[in-house]
Amino acid sequence: WKALRSLRRDAVVRALQYTDNIVAKLKTEKFSFHSGDIIFLYRNAICLTKGIVRKEAEKAVLGMIDRWDKVVSITSDSQIEYVMGYVECLHAKQELHKMLPIETKSFITKLIRKATKQHALEDIIRFNPHPFLEADKVPTTPKQYCYTCGMYMEVWNECQNCGAELHETPDFEGMCEAVVWTSVFEDIGVPLEACDGMAVLVDVLPLIKHL
Repeated sequence: WKALRSLRRDAVVRALQYTDNIVAKLKTEKFSFHSGDIIFLYRNAICLTKGIVRKEAEKAVLGMIDRWDKVVSITSDSQIEYVMGYVECLHAKQELHKMLPIETKSFITKLIRKATKQHALEDIIRFNPHPFLEADKVPTTPKQYCYTCGMYMEVWNECQNCGAELHETPDFEGMCEAVVWTSVFEDIGVPLEACDGMAVLVDVLPLIKHL
């Protein structure tokens, strides 16, 4: 067991170093698009591990955050993917106590609100929870989507590729994503406001009973 633990530790360290090298070579546009996700995930290695794994994760994340602070920003015209990456990175920076002096609650709330209000709730957390809560129903997947093949069939009830029957199913992935994102916004203290309304964690938690 000790030998396996050592091998696992070394593999994790190599993976952290490998990913860090790839991120360092990304051009600004791709870095801005992907770095929020990576920083958000790497912070787990800092908060939940110790020793050399934590050291390597910390080294990588601090370098990414330093670059992120210099080149990444969002506006009201930003694509939702950039906005969500921005939110993820802020969440990690808050946990790691790496917020810039300018990044006060009022500053980031105003910045993020301007960006999210250009998008619908379904673009941010996969669906608007309020109609489903009122009807005591859950969001479902599109009927024409075949999960086996990962393809949409425009009018068929059967996948023309594999023959699977096409039907709506509860959108478990979407519900999980909604819980995660409303939690992240709640953690950083920023209201999740879209052009078609607001959503908070307590709006999506009742749907968990269907998972």
